[in-house]
Amino acid sequence: MNQNSTEKRNYCLNCDTTYHGAMNYCSNCGQARHASELKLRDIIAQFFETFFSFDGAIWRTLRDIWRPAYLSRAFVAGQRKKYVHPVRLFVITLIIFVTLMIGTISNEIGTLNQDQAYSEYHKQITQENLDSLLIKFPLEPQENLDSIKSELFNIDEYEFIETLEEIDLFLDVSSKYRITNKDVAELTINEIYEKYDIEEYYDRLIIGQSIKVNNDRKGMIRSTLGNFIWMVLLTIFITAGFMMILYIRHRPYYTELIVIMLHHHVIIFILFILMFIVNYLFSINFEYATWLLWFSALYIFLDIKFYFRQSWIKSLVKFGIVALFYATTFFFNIFVVAFSSFLLI
Repeated sequence: MNQNSTEKRNYCLNCDTTYHGAMNYCSNCGQARHASELKLRDIIAQFFETFFSFDGAIWRTLRDIWRPAYLSRAFVAGQRKKYVHPVRLFVITLIIFVTLMIGTISNEIGTLNQDQAYSEYHKQITQENLDSLLIKFPLEPQENLDSIKSELFNIDEYEFIETLEEIDLFLDVSSKYRITNKDVAELTINEIYEKYDIEEYYDRLIIGQSIKVNNDRKGMIRSTLGNFIWMVLLTIFITAGFMMILYIRHRPYYTELIVIMLHHHVIIFILFILMFIVNYLFSINFEYATWLLWFSALYIFLDIKFYFRQSWIKSLVKFGIVALFYATTFFFNIFVVAFSSFLLI
C-alpha cells in the first residue's frame, strides 16, 4: 500500500473510526491519520519509544513495583493504562524465569543414556581390577595412589552405583531388586522384568518409568518445568480464595487478591532472573538464592501490611498463615505435576 492511497482514506486504518474535519489522530485509538509506508526505521523507533522511554508503562511498572502495596493499590484504584497489566507482567517474567531455570538445570544434570551407563559399568570393572592389582603390588605413598585414581576415573573414590536407586522415590522399589548399570545399558525394560522376576504391576510401573527417567533426566525436568506456569497459577487461584476468608472484614474482591499475588510472584521472578544472569556472568554460588527468598518474604509481608493497613502483629500472623497455606498448596501441586511427568515420560 503506498502513501498516497493511504492519505485519501477518511477513516482510521487501525480501528475503522471515521475522521471528522481536520483530525490528525484517531479519536478512538490515537493512531496518526496520515499513516506512512512501513519502514524499518519506523519499527526501530517504535521499539525504543516503547521500551526505553522513561514515561513508558514498563519503566513505571519496574520502578514502582518495588514499593510495597503501591502498584497493586494503583492498579485496583483504576490506573490501568499507566502500568503494565499484572497478567502480562506475570506471564513475561514467568517465561523468562522458567527458560533460565531450564538452561541452568540442563547444565547441571546430564542425560544418562545407554552408552553412558555402559561406560559406568566398565569404569567399575576397571576399578575392581585396579584394586586387585594393588593388593598384590601396593603403591606408596597413599597420596600418589589417590591422585592416580582421581585422574584415571575423574573421581576421588569410585563406588558402584545402582542406577535406579538414585532416583527411586517410591517405597524403595528399585533398591529391592538392585538393578545394575550393566543391565540398564544392555537389556530392554521387558528383559529386565524377566531377569529380575518383576511381576507386580506397581513394581513394573515404577521400575520401567525409573529407567526411562534415568535415560533422559533432562526430559523429565523439562516436562515438570513446562507445567510450572499452570502449577503456579493454580496455587495463586486457590490461595486468593483462602485470603478472601482470612481478610473477610475488608471485603476484598477475588480479582483484587489475584492482582496482589501476581505482583508478589513478579517480584520473586525478577529477583531470580537477576540471580541467573549474575550467576551466568560471574559464576556465583547458588546459596544466594536463600537470601533472595528471605528478601522476597520480607517484601510480601510489607506489601500485605501496607495494603490492608493492619497492625504489625496482626499482619505478621496473617502473613505466616498465608505463607504456610501457599507453601502446602504449592508443594502438593509440585508433587502432582512431578508424579504425572514421571508416569507420562
